[in-house]
Amino acid sequence: MAGALVVPHFLGEHDHPWLRALLEEHERFIGRPQRELDARLREPLPCQSPPRKLRLAIQVLSRFRPSPRKTAVPPRRARALVFGEAARTLAPPHDVLSTVAASLEVTHEDLQDSLFGDLPGERLVAAPAQPFSTTELALRSNLALVQALLCRATVVRIEVEGNTRTLVRHAKWRGLICTVAERSGAADATLELSGPFVLFRNTRLYGRALGELVPLLAWCPRFRLRAECVFQGRRLSLQLGTGDPIFPASAPRRYDSRL
Repeated sequence: MAGALVVPHFLGEHDHPWLRALLEEHERFIGRPQRELDARLREPLPCQSPPRKLRLAIQVLSRFRPSPRKTAVPPRRARALVFGEAARTLAPPHDVLSTVAASLEVTHEDLQDSLFGDLPGERLVAAPAQPFSTTELALRSNLALVQALLCRATVVRIEVEGNTRTLVRHAKWRGLICTVAERSGAADATLELSGPFVLFRNTRLYGRALGELVPLLAWCPRFRLRAECVFQGRRLSLQLGTGDPIFPASAPRRYDSRL
């Protein structure tokens, strides 16, 4: 924060060394349980990394959902059988597992591995569909940062030049409360959108939909975004503009049959 402004601390080239180390650690744990990667990332990386930026980059990587773990027995069935057998007998846990494993014709180890195979920490770390570089991870983290800040907005104004139709179309399709003002100065139009902080319900879904506009701005030749946000009871302003290092969306469709 700087006075009445919220100043995002964007990730840049100076963050590439520790981002590269983070990507290498993530790649090293592909195919292993998520809990093992989580435990490793609670330890320091080989090079110095700002704690808040590191947490943000880890959150971005976690969006690539771990793969479901293949088990010999569906986890829910395994738990039902094992816990049911344990309730019927006073045998020690090892004997209970052996009895159930024999009835299912699987090994003791396979049954034990199946018991909690559907828990988040047991899911397998997955690789992105297309491996990305430190630059892309930095840009994706910057985008996530801005989207998180917009979730605390009461109103957002976007002055845009070029590709206005794409923004308006997406705002209407996602159900955002949006008005479009006439051309002002160099801008083709000014969009004014209500922020999540003026709503009484579904604020998380609305905030997510509002954040989807940000990567589309990269396809506008010029833009200026100003959001009035609430932080710890204070009203502060967030400003973004052309050239800010944010990950762009895929090229927008020229026409959309959904409208």
